Amino acid sequence: MDMKQCYLCGGTEFNKRPGSVRDNPELEVLECASCGLVFLSSFDHIRDGFYENSEMPTVNVGSRQNGRLRSTNVIDTKYDKKEIKLALEKCLFDKTFRDSIKNCPNPYGTGNSGNKIAKVLAEVSIDQKLLRKRITY
Repeated sequence: MDMKQCYLCGGTEFNKRPGSVRDNPELEVLECASCGLVFLSSFDHIRDGFYENSEMPTVNVGSRQNGRLRSTNVIDTKYDKKEIKLALEKCLFDKTFRDSIKNCPNPYGTGNSGNKIAKVLAEVSIDQKLLRKRITY
């Protein structure tokens, strides 16, 4: 398990909950024995943008994502249990925040960039002008 200590209360004992994760049945659903925070046994499956444009309020704990693009549904916190608790409460109970992230923009686009790139490459003329580059600075 990646998590040795609960982000919320600092507890170190976890109970396995029944059930599984739809997209990855090998992940376990765990619950902190002290405060009841529910989380997954690993976070390795989560890639950049995993929850983007999902309308799901998301708490990003720590500095790993600093400087990376993210949407308005993501709340960043430090490794501070009071800050994490406030962010979780905002996600769960702040109707204004939850309403504000409905239809939040996906900063990564619409998901069809590969088709756009292929179209440009198919239409571009590959000639000496393209192949002979000239530094212009």
